[in-house]
Amino acid sequence: MSLTTDFNDYRQRMNERVLAYDNKVIKRFFNLDTNTYAAGAIDVKTKEMLGLACSLVLRCDDCVKYHLGKCHEEGLSDEEVFEVFSIANLIGGSIVIPHFRRAVEYWEVLRAEAALAGPTAAKTATHPPMSTNLPAGAGESEAEFNQRWDELLTAMQERFGRRPDLNALLLLIGVQELGQGVAEFTKEQKQDLMHIATCKLFSLSGHYELERTDEEGWPHYKLLTPVPFANLKEQERMLKWHILEYFDSLDE
Repeated sequence: MSLTTDFNDYRQRMNERVLAYDNKVIKRFFNLDTNTYAAGAIDVKTKEMLGLACSLVLRCDDCVKYHLGKCHEEGLSDEEVFEVFSIANLIGGSIVIPHFRRAVEYWEVLRAEAALAGPTAAKTATHPPMSTNLPAGAGESEAEFNQRWDELLTAMQERFGRRPDLNALLLLIGVQELGQGVAEFTKEQKQDLMHIATCKLFSLSGHYELERTDEEGWPHYKLLTPVPFANLKEQERMLKWHILEYFDSLDE
């Protein structure tokens, strides 16, 4: 499970349980909270920045994660988020710093996952151009790169009977890294398998490191350095390159 998936799944599950009790006051309060952050005289982006700053000052880690997620959806850049962090630290004082550290960690995970999501991401924030930081040997020509990619897809088609897309390859890598064989996976488990795959792939260039394996055998990775942002074409090429390196390493 990723840091963001764990948080969002738990939040959604518990909200559903809370609202199932059908308490009028609680339901009205939840509705008030939702309406407060809707667009009005102040736009949604500004309201989410206000919510983030207040949450840090109040030292509510769950609130900080929620508003960071919303700020990311609204396309905030690193510079904008860190200006909000600066205001919160100034107002709240040094006692805010431990919560600030966790906020930075969560923001970096949001950024990394968005970089891997490509065109499925809801909104793309403005970030500096990507420095790919790929290992030696990555500087092949476009023709050589495309040939290697086509050869991989052809090999997969011969083996599995269909030409896979990127998501199918990520799922295949995730199953391989889980090491429990082919099984029926839920939608949520498939998302987790694709997350495992992307972490494994970007560990090849030093962005992730295997941290532990849980009691059910699922690997958990920690982020070492943020995956750099790029336009969609560069993101796709970077991901493809890591996939090629992964399958090449299996043949060694």
